[in-house]
Amino acid sequence: MALTKADLAENLFEKLGFSKRDAKETVEVFSKRLENHSKVANR
Repeated sequence: MALTKADLAENLFEKLGFSKRDAKETVEVFSKRLENHSKVANR
């Protein structure tokens, strides 16, 4: 089962008490960092 960004944000909201806005932003920042790291690692 794959987790979507929405799933991750919902878990941050439900289990850790993040606001929905903060949960979404956190997932977006994390996703962008993973993407950037992947680009650098594949050079």
